[in-house]
Amino acid sequence: MKGEIAAEKDMPKTSITIYEHDRGKASELYAMEAADRFCALFSLTPPAGIVRDPGGKPFFDGGNLFLSISHSAPYIAVAISEVQVGIDIQRHKKCDQVSVARRFFHPDERDFVARNPGCFFDVWAAKESYVKYTGEGIISAFRSFSVVDGEELSDSVGAVVLSQLSFRSGYSLSLAAKNSTIIALSEEF
Repeated sequence: MKGEIAAEKDMPKTSITIYEHDRGKASELYAMEAADRFCALFSLTPPAGIVRDPGGKPFFDGGNLFLSISHSAPYIAVAISEVQVGIDIQRHKKCDQVSVARRFFHPDERDFVARNPGCFFDVWAAKESYVKYTGEGIISAFRSFSVVDGEELSDSVGAVVLSQLSFRSGYSLSLAAKNSTIIALSEEF
């Protein structure tokens, strides 16, 4: 038992904060607020600010923390972590799921969603969290990998760990992370 506690204590930590998005407030301000709380909790130095790579992926300027941001009205999800992460939140809304799956999903995912139509947004959120993790975004390679394993969502894509998280009915929330991580989910409304 003692070894399990020590191992958990040494696991990297990730904080996911869901905000009700005030359209007048930039997503970077939510991210800095979440980073300040994370740093205060673990006695870390807060990052100086946020910069974006040429593809638009946000990074903290300085420090050893990682960041990912996702929007789905009226919410914004901010993940702050000690390891590289990608987060995606998806509101379940009407769309032509068959056409979207045909255009963006791997054949295994298309088959999975055909058998489990209620899982369409879970698959989408898992895929998008993964490409946010890699920094590639939604490109043609979006179909080149699968987030399903037989009859269920996979818990990884290669070495990247996928976690499906409960938020609210009508929403899917997924985190992609470099390693298994202790996840704390909170809402700020």
